[in-house]
Amino acid sequence: MPLRWQVVGRYTLFQLPEMAIVGVALVAGVQYEVVPAFWARILFGVWIVKEIALFPFVRAAYEPSDPNVSSMLVGRIGVVTARLDPRGSVRVGSELWRACIDSGCDPLDEGNEVCVKSVEGLTLHVEAVPAD
Repeated sequence: MPLRWQVVGRYTLFQLPEMAIVGVALVAGVQYEVVPAFWARILFGVWIVKEIALFPFVRAAYEPSDPNVSSMLVGRIGVVTARLDPRGSVRVGSELWRACIDSGCDPLDEGNEVCVKSVEGLTLHVEAVPAD
């Protein structure tokens, strides 16, 4: 099944309980003569149209994603914000991370650039970027 239909199917499955609740409420409204059957059908149709209209705005939330999002950090350049000897902190983009360097490496002071080698939990393993 192409990815597009997989996303539509996932969205539909997530909306089914909500649609069932609305449908049951409207049927109850018709049974107890609170809502005329004609208006119940129109309201349910409007509810379906609303779900279809909102799909393009929420589609990205239903697309499958890489469960290991931290792998996107590997190879990125960061700046040391607290001395790495061997542990400290690094800013990558706008985020502050705990970081460590290999125990045999020289300590890195604030302001030095580092490259992310790997990610272990919430700690980045980094190495110094050679000065040009």
